[in-house]
Amino acid sequence: MSIVLNGTTGITAPEVLPTSVPCTLVETTGTQTALANGVYTKINLDVSTIDTDSFFDSSTNYRFQPTISGYYYITSSVRLSGITDQTTVVNALYKNGSNYAFLALEAASGTSNTQAVGSSLVYLNGSTDYLEVWAQHEDGGTAAVSTNGTYFIAYLVSKA
Repeated sequence: MSIVLNGTTGITAPEVLPTSVPCTLVETTGTQTALANGVYTKINLDVSTIDTDSFFDSSTNYRFQPTISGYYYITSSVRLSGITDQTTVVNALYKNGSNYAFLALEAASGTSNTQAVGSSLVYLNGSTDYLEVWAQHEDGGTAAVSTNGTYFIAYLVSKA
């Protein structure tokens, strides 16, 4: 990039911002209704609201798998309905099929909707690494994934 002063080229600086940054926002239709008590269950995020580079599989594996290596900022929210007792809801980020981070642990008492939201910075290699959202609750019964407040956001912050 060059800065032109009085019709002549003055200072030359490198481009610091890419022309586009891969970003993803996926949500759920709420068709996943029975999360058993005390069991981690993958959340079926099946609506791609924004997926600039088609990194999220919202129809089969419900996972984020970018083809660009780098550091990604991730925000995930899981909202469960049907909570009837004091309970704990865990929003967990899985990387390559294993728990990577507990993004949020939310305790609720006597409420029908409980939301656990959290963020993380994750390195992904651009070929085999993938992320999934999992959740668990301890209500004693079953809970449903709510369409209002369950989502996954990812965007590239630094190339590797």
